[in-house]
Amino acid sequence: MGRETWVAGLDIGSTKTCCVVACVDEAGDTAVAGVGVAVNTGVRRGAVVDIELTAASIREAVGRASSQAGIAVSALHVGVTGEHIVGQNSRGVTAIVDHDQDITEEDRLRALRQARVIVVPPDRTILHALPRGYVVDGHEGVRHPVGMSGARLEVEAHIVTAGQTFLANIRKCVERAGYYCADMFLEPIAAGDAALADGDLTQGVCLVDIGGEVTNVAVFDELGIYYTSVLPLGGRHVTADIAQLLRVSAEEAERLKVSHGGAMPAAVAEDELVGVHQIGRAEARPFRRRALCQIMEARVREIFDLVQDEMVKCGADVRAAGGIVLIGGTAAMPGIRECAAAQTGLPVRLGGPVGVSGLSDAVAGSACCTALGLALRAASAAHMASAPTGMFAVLVEWWRRFRSVFRPHSGGGR
Repeated sequence: MGRETWVAGLDIGSTKTCCVVACVDEAGDTAVAGVGVAVNTGVRRGAVVDIELTAASIREAVGRASSQAGIAVSALHVGVTGEHIVGQNSRGVTAIVDHDQDITEEDRLRALRQARVIVVPPDRTILHALPRGYVVDGHEGVRHPVGMSGARLEVEAHIVTAGQTFLANIRKCVERAGYYCADMFLEPIAAGDAALADGDLTQGVCLVDIGGEVTNVAVFDELGIYYTSVLPLGGRHVTADIAQLLRVSAEEAERLKVSHGGAMPAAVAEDELVGVHQIGRAEARPFRRRALCQIMEARVREIFDLVQDEMVKCGADVRAAGGIVLIGGTAAMPGIRECAAAQTGLPVRLGGPVGVSGLSDAVAGSACCTALGLALRAASAAHMASAPTGMFAVLVEWWRRFRSVFRPHSGGGR
């Protein structure tokens, strides 16, 4: 039996915590083995407001995923988001010091370190410095510069900074739950790993992840991540609008949103009614369903107004020819795709995990894309770290091919 590596991605949201456990084999193929979801009320707008509640939610979600996978999880690859996240593009330049002018890995890392030289306030830290592309002696579009010849190497990198206290509190929650925080990664980029195909990156897309209290906006092009932003609105604001305008409890507002709501009032018959249990009334009151959808539509349009503003700000209205890809729990709202398309004038489609084996039904929707993307990133890193190099890599590849030729075939009738 080949060597397997187990990884776990954790998405700590403002309404739920999701954990995905996956297995990566010797060939680098990843399969989902367990998924766990738990309610979370300890996070607001991406920031921890109650460590104990968040830790309990983590413990429950990871416990369910690990039980389904049949393994004990100890380390977690954790996603982060929130209004404290700031992304920007930066360039780094270095001279090639080798006398043969062959670019080495050290040259690449030195250029990347130069790109990290930006002004960072004392209460913030650099979370990521993600290379987008390289320039060798003025020649752009280089993806892998190591081994090439040149006198000058430039790198364009996407730098993500985060608030130190926000990260520290997330780490505390994970440790309080009894797990080790292996690393932390920006959620919209991880979600892109799970929900976007290579063709999406070629065209350029804007990934919009609508969570409970924040909406993550990430623009991808053929070089990878180009722009990131976090908006302070989400699905819970739709619920709050319903509760305030209809004078119902938060629980009743959520029920109405999920069971009878939508973002396209025109698709609802004018005379269709729903029963509304208002605060202080013993019996349900009939209410026009179209009016309910109009309340929801107003907030959804506001969200996509802000999304469009972000896209215009970074030039993504031109760069993202593939349009908008929607993920997150709120993406399941009826009519939201049509509403987003009408508001932005761009093609909009609902996203979901691509190219995933294993428990595909459990992660078929978009609500677990972030946790899945975190697991996929961790699996890729684990495979690269364990991959043989040099002559040993050649011998291993030769042995794999030899074994595949002489391996007995299975299947077929007698």
